[in-house]
Amino acid sequence: MVDKLPGIVNYLISLGGLTYILFVFKRRSLNHPDYSLLGYPIKTIITITYIGISINIVLMIGVLFEWIK
Repeated sequence: MVDKLPGIVNYLISLGGLTYILFVFKRRSLNHPDYSLLGYPIKTIITITYIGISINIVLMIGVLFEWIK
């Protein structure tokens, strides 16, 4: 379990960052529905953030069950 801890902490930190970004953009979309970032609408950014959160969760489970070294 000790060798898995750095990988799990790494994915938890990135998961926290993506969750923070998600809440910031959700709040921004309520105040400014036509807001865009780098030419992408806010709905696209939120969808990409959800996909990133899902990938992080899958990778964290892979580290826990030793599917990923």
